[in-house]
Amino acid sequence: MRVLSAVAALAVFLRANATPNTVPFENCLSSQTYTDDRYNSSQLINVTNVYSQITDIGDGNGRQLRLSFISEIGSELDGWSSDTKLSTTLIYSTSIATSDVFWNKTFFCYHIVPPVPYAPRSYNDTDCIVPAGPLAFGIQSPLPHDYQLVTLNTRVQVLDTSNPAKELACIDVAVTPIVDIGVGGSFDYAGILFWVSVGLAIAYWLIVGLARIAAAWRRGSWDSNQRWVYIRWAGTVLASAISGERLAASPALLRFATPSMRDIIFHTQWCACLAMVAVEWPNFIYPILSNAAWSHLLYNVTIIQGENSANEHWWPLRVPAYTPPDAFSAQMENTTSPIYIDPNAPNSLFTFPSYPIESDRGLPALAAAVGLREQDLFGMCVSTFLAIVASTLVISVFIWAVDWLISSVASGKNNSSRSRGVPANGGGDVKDVVRSPSPDSQLYPGVAARSAGHGHARRGWWRYRLGQSSFHGSVLHGNLVRLLLLFHLPVTIFSCYQFTLGRSTATTLSIILAALTFAVFSIGIPLFLIYRVTTTPTGKLYDATRTLLALGPLYNHYGHGSQLFAGLFFANNIALGSVIGAGQKSGTAQSIIILVIEVASALATSIWLPWGKGAHMSLISFLFCVLRIISSVLLVILSPVVAIGDSAGAWIAYAILIIAGIIYITFIVVLFFKILEGLVRLIFKVSFDRSHHSVDTGFIGALGLAGCCGSRSKRKRRSRGHRYQLSGSISGSSNSKAGLMGRSSSGLEYPTAGYAPGPPGMNGNHPIPNGPYGNYPPSNGLTSYPPGPAPQSYLRPEQIWQSYQEADEDDAGHIMQSWNKHQTSPPQGALQVPPASQPGPAYQPVPTNQSSSSGFVNNTPSSSGFSRVKGDPAR
Repeated sequence: MRVLSAVAALAVFLRANATPNTVPFENCLSSQTYTDDRYNSSQLINVTNVYSQITDIGDGNGRQLRLSFISEIGSELDGWSSDTKLSTTLIYSTSIATSDVFWNKTFFCYHIVPPVPYAPRSYNDTDCIVPAGPLAFGIQSPLPHDYQLVTLNTRVQVLDTSNPAKELACIDVAVTPIVDIGVGGSFDYAGILFWVSVGLAIAYWLIVGLARIAAAWRRGSWDSNQRWVYIRWAGTVLASAISGERLAASPALLRFATPSMRDIIFHTQWCACLAMVAVEWPNFIYPILSNAAWSHLLYNVTIIQGENSANEHWWPLRVPAYTPPDAFSAQMENTTSPIYIDPNAPNSLFTFPSYPIESDRGLPALAAAVGLREQDLFGMCVSTFLAIVASTLVISVFIWAVDWLISSVASGKNNSSRSRGVPANGGGDVKDVVRSPSPDSQLYPGVAARSAGHGHARRGWWRYRLGQSSFHGSVLHGNLVRLLLLFHLPVTIFSCYQFTLGRSTATTLSIILAALTFAVFSIGIPLFLIYRVTTTPTGKLYDATRTLLALGPLYNHYGHGSQLFAGLFFANNIALGSVIGAGQKSGTAQSIIILVIEVASALATSIWLPWGKGAHMSLISFLFCVLRIISSVLLVILSPVVAIGDSAGAWIAYAILIIAGIIYITFIVVLFFKILEGLVRLIFKVSFDRSHHSVDTGFIGALGLAGCCGSRSKRKRRSRGHRYQLSGSISGSSNSKAGLMGRSSSGLEYPTAGYAPGPPGMNGNHPIPNGPYGNYPPSNGLTSYPPGPAPQSYLRPEQIWQSYQEADEDDAGHIMQSWNKHQTSPPQGALQVPPASQPGPAYQPVPTNQSSSSGFVNNTPSSSGFSRVKGDPAR
């Protein structure tokens, strides 16, 4: 993007870089000057223009800041008084914040140049009579260092010959040196902000994305030897990772996934928003914070400007054409003159389009730093946003088409093989098969139907397409929701700002489009999404895969009952965006309202604490809220009403930048520990659902589960109940589907080597698989995996297909927790047990009571209802 912007505008700016710069200035005459009885306006020096450049003219002073003042005086100036024996004095100083760079006090007449037609002459301290009319003088401040991204404040005072002296002139000039690294560059060291924010966003996206994929790795179905089974499995894993369904069942994964990439983008947007507030920022803040404008979809490109866009495109090092006044042009070209300006020296001073009349603050200044006109902010942001949306649609449709093509090819080959006389599921139709809904059947309903046998022939093509549409449509819907969450704030800001631009600046069409954008993207769609979250049952929000895919980005980091916290997010964005966009005329009102918004948001977040179990985001969120409130308070101090001055304002700006940097440093530290935790889990094979205790999350928790912190055996005994517990009752998750995923990903379901022959067409309550399905257990709603060695079973034959749950350590004292007197088992005579699941040598059957309901007949006396299992616990 930056390369394209450089190519597009390079020809425009090359001719403008090597010209002197005109800079803004302010009158700093004290109120005592106007109230003094000796005040005479005709004696004041009225400055009309200031030329500035930083260059080395070869006079032995090195690089220096040169300022040439073009002014007028109403009466004759006598630079020497025989009565007071005093001369007109020039005092000037250059400083950074409150630190002086250079200070000088000298005779004013040494720096004066007479206009044409007066012949050039050199004044001295006793012979200095300047006629009324045009007047020029200049100063030079040597710069001992290569100052970059700081504002050099220069104050120039001229005192007359009276005693006590009175001011004839007082001018404040502020310039910000920057390095010219080409159009679309990052302003040298300021580019650190760009690369840190972009790098962190990419790193968090990769790390968290890999963690989600790892948690969903055992999702998917391997119940077929079809050619495309691996592609289907990969699709299932990606769908599970994208939906975030494991976040509700795994506190460790939720902690690893928070904070995430969007938190980096939100903080970067906040940094750019600070520069959009129309307070008295020092100039150096704009080239620095312009590197955060990418998060608002602003770049130095012109994709929406009309005719003459090349001439209207802006670059901060671009300066107006150099046209020195005729009365002083000769002296400004003389290298020995005090007002000499080198016309060939490249400009290195940050420039606004409004120079030299005034220095705008807020959005116009940030637009100039980025390289855009203020009326192009809305079009640039919204057009980029819609382009990203369109790209997402195209990619989704392409993937959809590829999936449809692959599924059609696989279905055709499967049907052709069955037509040669291979029965499917004993020739029964799919509707006659009693199966529990599996995760795969929810993600791939069409595929589930085909793998059931001839039932595919009885299904219309529209049903198959509806199933695929539901899956891919949910993924697309969720991705569009993510885009809206990421860029809701900038769209709101620039839509509101476009309202405030007059007809002379913005076109009527752009204002109408801004109104529609605000109504649809800022208000309408968020309200619809919140309505859907409100009207959808909580269980379905965290349980249904398609609902998680479509709406999960709104709430999957939040706990049960806190899903409506997304509404507070949208409300905060609308309030903040409206204030920044529509309140540019009053920086004081902006800063005060922003402070109120931040305080209210911090209180709501601290009271609500919406994050799910194990996220441990309360401390980080509290830290960020406090730092944002401090930044908002400092914004109020920078407001025009307070008017603390340039020197103190520079320190306030530095403090705000330091606060923003602290948050970035926090993200870097968190990322470092995420990487360490990921390495520990990878090396020691500690899955995210090894334990469901909050204390076993994070880097320290992963070390503990790996046996690096304390006794490994204690850790094993502590988490034993969780490893064998059905995830439907996992601590921290009250959702059946989320719990089902937990068991699948914990590695407890093992494939079997084969089945013993039984009655035709039946294996217990399940049909016997045929052909390529014969090596796998029947589908019972859980997930199966690739074939592999199965551990020796120590369960009784009638317990093979019973769900087993061992009490959690929190259930101490309830020894009957895992026993369900209403649980039934299939008839023992009809149950076919796989060889790998046959009782081992340590198994001893325990007599049980006769139960007519379960179908087991036994004449032994009644037992206590407990089963005794022998064997090595390690197995």
